[in-house]
Amino acid sequence: MHYPDLSLAIIKLMGPGEYVLAKGGDVDVPGHFGLATQDYAHSTAPNRRFADLVTQRVVKAWLAMSRHVFG
Repeated sequence: MHYPDLSLAIIKLMGPGEYVLAKGGDVDVPGHFGLATQDYAHSTAPNRRFADLVTQRVVKAWLAMSRHVFG
């Protein structure tokens, strides 16, 4: 079996993804199984998903140590 075939078979067996919103301080956060991490944010092109645009603005404000996310 070739790697692309095996990879596709595994992805199909995993089923559809699930989006979860967790607040800071939550103790029961599922994290990301494939990346084996608790802290995870997913982003796509901001012109396609409003939630991703909000995430990118929050991260940008945090990196700039700014409290103004939408200003």
